[in-house]
Amino acid sequence: MARAPGRSLESAVSEGVCDESCSNRRADALVLPVAILVSAAVRARSFADALAGSGPAIANSLVLAAVGATLVIAVALWLGYASARFGRRPRQLADVTFVALFAVPARSLASA
Repeated sequence: MARAPGRSLESAVSEGVCDESCSNRRADALVLPVAILVSAAVRARSFADALAGSGPAIANSLVLAAVGATLVIAVALWLGYASARFGRRPRQLADVTFVALFAVPARSLASA
């Protein structure tokens, strides 16, 4: 039995609309990536070699995370100040703008 259109997987399984193949797909989505990671880790000659070659990538990730966190805090501080000091209309405009900036790129990437 196939899942009904417009229903989430969880609701379809709980209501009995979806058969075991739906649940199996959810399990496969977890098992397959973990199995691939385990097979890559087993093939590695040495974890020390892997870490030694990853030094620049780790440093780059930490720098980007710090810059991103700083920017998020700066925007949050500004938005908090603006919501406390400005009227209702500017607050709503700022809320809609930041939600759009957050949601639109993610949706665009997901559909690409």
